[in-house]
Amino acid sequence: MIRYRNLTTEQRALICNGCGPKGGWIPVPELFLHEICDHHDFNYWIGCTWRDRLRADNQLYTAGRKRAGWNPIKQSIALTFYLAVLSCGWACFHFADRERDEADLALALLELTPSTMEI
Repeated sequence: MIRYRNLTTEQRALICNGCGPKGGWIPVPELFLHEICDHHDFNYWIGCTWRDRLRADNQLYTAGRKRAGWNPIKQSIALTFYLAVLSCGWACFHFADRERDEADLALALLELTPSTMEI
């Protein structure tokens, strides 16, 4: 099982991009949520079922509220990000019969590496 905390810098760069969809056409201000959004990206990349997606979204909201502390503006920002992923996140989630694993991650990294073989 892959864990977010064990990802290398290269693996994080492949999977995570902070807040907003990877390659999205509208830049999303990250404010105080960059690391939380990266973890959310990882959970979406792992994917699987609707239940897993809702768990990822709830973790985003819980972590965002915790990071916001007692600041009502930051609390409203955390809620806004949560509502955004609830309504639009389905397009970025990896729905599948199983979670992605280490083999999937290794394959994704290989696909990024240009071939060094001469033909």
